[in-house]
Amino acid sequence: MFLMDTTRATNPIKDKIAEIFFKTSNQLPIGIIKGHTAKQANDNSKRAILKGIKKALIRGDKDSQAIAEILWNNYSGQVLLGNRNATL
Repeated sequence: MFLMDTTRATNPIKDKIAEIFFKTSNQLPIGIIKGHTAKQANDNSKRAILKGIKKALIRGDKDSQAIAEILWNNYSGQVLLGNRNATL
């Protein structure tokens, strides 16, 4: 799940709200591409999600609670299936 600024729907690269979700979700494939094991990539991704939650709550703006809730949902729903030591 993710949240976005509807005024940036046609240009998500400039969407600061969606950026939080892009950064956390992209950690997993980036880690695998860099040669990390599936477990390392998964752990790094989950750490990025927790960091995103913390940043959202510190911001304290009108979207912070929703961002933190969605990130927590993503965190709790992310599971690693298969060979934890697999690499590219």
